[in-house]
Amino acid sequence: MQVKQITRCALLASAAILFGWIERMFPPLSAVPGVKLGLGNIIVLLALFLKSEHPYLESFMILLVKISVTGLLFSGVTGFLYSLCGGVLSWAVMAMLKKMGKCSLWGISVAGSAMHVSGQMLCAMFFMGSNGLLWYWAMLLFFAVPSGLVIAGLSVGVLKKMSKY
Repeated sequence: MQVKQITRCALLASAAILFGWIERMFPPLSAVPGVKLGLGNIIVLLALFLKSEHPYLESFMILLVKISVTGLLFSGVTGFLYSLCGGVLSWAVMAMLKKMGKCSLWGISVAGSAMHVSGQMLCAMFFMGSNGLLWYWAMLLFFAVPSGLVIAGLSVGVLKKMSKY
């Protein structure tokens, strides 16, 4: 990677961490524990869609830095592991859908949101050794759709503004 790409990744990762920190200051969006918008994921989605030589690599590196810093600072080791499982599954599905070219940013964002929840729930069920969380998984998936749409809308707005530059 060139210095320009590394610098862009560092700036975007910093923004993702900042958005994650800001989101923690707001009260919960729902009475259901664990429901959040995922503002930091805007940056990962943007990195995937920015014109770059290596958008997949850059977005994955940004994701890993975001999860490492926010997970360990704000959630502890368990929260870090849940975020890592959700984030990696989410990124893999979003990257695959983008590479296939048959899905819009909106669809990719909703799929990423649903896969993030799914990765976290699979991780939790693995550590708990039980599938008793399936009902909770369904509730979180219900909230993943509007969350993915909001993140997509914000990302589309930012990409339109950035296209001028």
